[in-house]
Amino acid sequence: MRRRALVRRLSAVPELWPAKFEPFGVLHGVVIAVSAVAWWAAVVWARAVAGTPRERPWRRAMAFLVWGFNVAWTARLLLPDHFELGFSIPLQLCDLAWMAAGWSLWSGGDPQRLRHQLPVLWGLALSVAGYLTPAVTSGPGGIHFWTFWISHGQILAAALVNLLAFGTRPDPRGLRGTLIVTAASFAFATAFNLVFDTSYFFTGRDIPSNPTPLDHLGSWPLRILWVAVLGAAAICLVALPFLRRGARGAAWRPDRRAQRDGRPGA
Repeated sequence: MRRRALVRRLSAVPELWPAKFEPFGVLHGVVIAVSAVAWWAAVVWARAVAGTPRERPWRRAMAFLVWGFNVAWTARLLLPDHFELGFSIPLQLCDLAWMAAGWSLWSGGDPQRLRHQLPVLWGLALSVAGYLTPAVTSGPGGIHFWTFWISHGQILAAALVNLLAFGTRPDPRGLRGTLIVTAASFAFATAFNLVFDTSYFFTGRDIPSNPTPLDHLGSWPLRILWVAVLGAAAICLVALPFLRRGARGAAWRPDRRAQRDGRPGA
């Protein structure tokens, strides 16, 4: 009897979930809170393995987790029964971000390489917008709710562990490389949108039904320019504190070679 009662209660849970996701509501706050706990746990775990023999297997496992989940979801979207030209093709920035996040986790190596700075800058500058002004509309009863939040959560987790556990810091070279890759991806997605009337990178005619900053960027096609400018500005703003700190550190760092030669440091 107890087992039957438990089954009835669990089967009724989905009926209690809202059918539609409402931004800035209680559910949105719960999602952010749960995600923050998961990010904290990921950073703590990453810091515990960083620089130890366990780091490489940890990285590989996390990369498989990111790639496995997102590749499986993308493959489902590409099936004939689920395919939508404007939704199924992995051309959104978040699609490129999970690919970059997985490669960063898998590869390791010098934390200042572009492959590590790219997911940091994309995650903290652009993918974070998915958390603050999400485009998802289905509630927890729909699969799109879960895939949206899990994928974006993984992207930001990779950005945070790179930044807070593995020592990645945006520098001028990484910023320049990120802007170049972003511009090239933006141009390709926009050209695709113009040909097929889609809206990848949010540069097509259609915009999300949920409230987003896109609502205030004017009409299409002028909106394309504003999306490009604001996206580049967001990346630069995230990088700016690290660039200023790096420049200040370089200005006050003594010249070790000069000291060895008996000359006063710079």
